[in-house]
Amino acid sequence: MDLPSIITTTDSFAGGAGAGSEASDSGRPEKDPDAVKLFVGQVPKTFEEKDLQPYLDPFGEIHELSILRDKLNLSHKGRCEVV
Repeated sequence: MDLPSIITTTDSFAGGAGAGSEASDSGRPEKDPDAVKLFVGQVPKTFEEKDLQPYLDPFGEIHELSILRDKLNLSHKGRCEVV
């Protein structure tokens, strides 16, 4: 399933390319102090974090990526948060 082309900028978020490039224990780069949490909607419910990562990588380093799920039945809400 292809995602719609709604992201139109090539500016990276979380401080730009190369910011906070030291790796943490999780294998992801350390979070930049200026990093922001970005809310992303319209995520296909068939996608998991590993499926979404390639779409977001071109825009900068990903420190955290989590699919939002319902607290009661853990169903996919079609949204995620990216830091």
